[in-house]
Amino acid sequence: MKLLGRLLRVVLATLISFMTLALIAQTPAAAADGDLDTSFSSDGWIVVDSHASGEDGIIDTVIDASGRVITGGYWNNNGSPNNWSWQMLRYTAAGTCTDAERFDGNCGTQQWFSTQADRITEIMIDANGKYVTVGFADANDGSDYDCVVYRTHSTNNWKNSASDFDDGVDTSFSGDGKFVATFGSEKEWCRAGAIDADGKIVIAGYLKNSSTDFDAIIGRINADGTWDTSFSGDGKYQLSFDQDDMFQDIAIQPDGKIVAVGTSDYGHTEGDVLVARFTTAGALDTTFGGGDGWVRTDFEYQDRGLGVELQSNGKIVVVGVCDYKNEGGGDDGLVARFTTAGVLDTTFSGDGKICQDHGGSTEIYRDLVIQADGKIFAAGNTNNTGNGADVAAARFTTAGALDTSFSGDGLAQYNGGSDGGGNWEEYGWSVTQAANGNMLIAGTVEQASDADNFLVQIVSASTTPAVTMAAFGKFKGDDANSTIATHEDSGVTEVPGGYQSGSTMNGNHEFDGDYDVNGSDRTFTLVLGAQPPTNVVFDFTIGAWVGGDDHAAANTTLGTDLVIKDSGNNTVTQATFTNGNWSTAQTFTVIPVQDNVIEGFENGAIIATVNDAASDDMYGIMSVQKNIVIWDDDHSVTAGWDHVNGAVDGLSLKAFPSEVVMTDYMQPGEQYLVDPKNGVGVRWYCIDPTALANHGGDIGNYIRSLGQNGVWASQVWIGSQIDHDGNTTFWRSQFANKNWVSLDNMDFGASGTAVQRYVWGSDGKLRWSDDSEVPNGETGTACTGDDRLYFGFASRHEVDKNVGDKSRVTIQAVGSNDPEHTQG
Repeated sequence: MKLLGRLLRVVLATLISFMTLALIAQTPAAAADGDLDTSFSSDGWIVVDSHASGEDGIIDTVIDASGRVITGGYWNNNGSPNNWSWQMLRYTAAGTCTDAERFDGNCGTQQWFSTQADRITEIMIDANGKYVTVGFADANDGSDYDCVVYRTHSTNNWKNSASDFDDGVDTSFSGDGKFVATFGSEKEWCRAGAIDADGKIVIAGYLKNSSTDFDAIIGRINADGTWDTSFSGDGKYQLSFDQDDMFQDIAIQPDGKIVAVGTSDYGHTEGDVLVARFTTAGALDTTFGGGDGWVRTDFEYQDRGLGVELQSNGKIVVVGVCDYKNEGGGDDGLVARFTTAGVLDTTFSGDGKICQDHGGSTEIYRDLVIQADGKIFAAGNTNNTGNGADVAAARFTTAGALDTSFSGDGLAQYNGGSDGGGNWEEYGWSVTQAANGNMLIAGTVEQASDADNFLVQIVSASTTPAVTMAAFGKFKGDDANSTIATHEDSGVTEVPGGYQSGSTMNGNHEFDGDYDVNGSDRTFTLVLGAQPPTNVVFDFTIGAWVGGDDHAAANTTLGTDLVIKDSGNNTVTQATFTNGNWSTAQTFTVIPVQDNVIEGFENGAIIATVNDAASDDMYGIMSVQKNIVIWDDDHSVTAGWDHVNGAVDGLSLKAFPSEVVMTDYMQPGEQYLVDPKNGVGVRWYCIDPTALANHGGDIGNYIRSLGQNGVWASQVWIGSQIDHDGNTTFWRSQFANKNWVSLDNMDFGASGTAVQRYVWGSDGKLRWSDDSEVPNGETGTACTGDDRLYFGFASRHEVDKNVGDKSRVTIQAVGSNDPEHTQG
């Protein structure tokens, strides 16, 4: 009863399209999945008679960038049975033949290779907009068959009056647009073609090796129409897996490897589905199929693989026919899914295999489309009505079950015409996703006197899986809410622009949003864009920063140096979405682990990648990421450089996040050699050791606690200009009653390879000179009492990069120079 109801719905939809009914105006119901798409040719169907008394058919279709439909197939060139020539037809996305689409009077163009049974079996459009057709023909008109590849010039240059392929021939391809791909046999048939990332054309099929045996063939052709000798030595490969082996379809992986599908022991009771994978060098890939590079799979009796597509996660989906008229119980549509390793995927239908009955004695799937949501749309034909063959379609979920949202039970059939008894027979050869996302099935419709081309478009909606990752921080010139910004000091909850609340900024070069760290800025969220059938699991990893404004790559390990916590404060390495919570954003907090190593700040990226083994195939292997800035603020440091995580002067130097300070104070007789660079500032601090000890001994935290009330002086280099007299906003000091003299003599150059030398003499004075030992200035007694002199440096504002580069500072004992020389 379900089968009859489904058929009646489809037949009624077809009949209504030919009738004019007077109806009261009302809002039409939206078309359901499995209905005819009446936006295509007004009723969903196109039937084209290319020859009034011959057999015509479409074997393949392709959709161009503007949504136009281009078909490849055959037409009967003289009315005699089995005499065919190549044929192309072109239509708008709406299924009309306009003047702009015409090759000739009926939107078609033909190539007469011979008077034999010549056919296009694959049609493609290359990166230059040229039509590339693959098939077989008696190209030399000698009663044999050859594989043939034909290429037109740009599709935009076709003549509207074109009557055959020669009007559009691309003579840069093999000299005349036609490459006869001879493998060595008198009879060769190419059934499939694909264009790889380099523009090379891969072809596959079979040849007659002897009067009783067929071998599978595969080859690769350069973009200029010559054999690609980097493939298997001469561009071609002939294989005998058992007896009567054939390739029927191919697909190219992102890494360039080629998956070929067909049949081994074709025509024999023991015939099986054949799947093979080849390397880019044209050899069987021994990482596939248990070490042989190929695998044959038995379903029932004589089984055939006819079509193949690759999922976004690399899994291989094959369609064909199970038990080709050998069991007596009828033939069924075949669907199988293999892993990337070439074994049946048991997450699909329990064992990786489906033999689908439509209710008739003969069902076959010749082609498929994997929709954006991962559902599998298979097309072919069935004879379940008892009135000959009809177009058959089925849609399966990613788990290998019939999708009941399609036509009620996942199965449908379509009758395109009738002689009054419904006896026209439709054979579906291919299916392509149309520009509007629906499914376009092509083939041939056989009538009493001849056969015609047909196209039928079916409603088959899908949702595009997507994952959105959002961040809420800011770094340097990045837009707000673009970066994860986290701090190793959990007590730091807000450091806008590198300043503490109430700090003074210079509006000319310092901005509140330059750097941003607070409670929400250290978080990111994930949410899915389409409902998955089952779980989708994301793994968290740390990768490289993407884009500009980078500094030092994060040298962190998830779980050791950096942890991610969920909203319940649990440390996690994964995020899991179900078909119930997929639309609710999950929030995660990034928290650095204190590692007692001061690194200033560094950056990287938090990456969330779909865990393929734990996730539904709908989401494939998707990945999203957000940049992360990590301010390293471990303060249990006894030697080296510590981090000052806050503004000190509030005006001239950007203390947070890039200022670092030596944990050890400067000893009399020591010298610091500094290689200055544009936008870097030097800072000196006078620190009371007793007060530092009472604070806990952490120099970085203590300086930050003093803020603008501390004792310090600053100098900034800006290209060849320096602030030597204190009259610009880029120089600032806070003497706090210490007897520092004016720094109006700090006027050495700051560009080129000059090195600035700073020495604290035993008399308590800080002196400076250039690398040629020319003294430039000195202070009075820099720090009074038992105060100690500390050194640090920082960036000036957000456009300065790679600040805090400790390699630019060398500390060494004073050599032969006089550390107590007087100025002048």
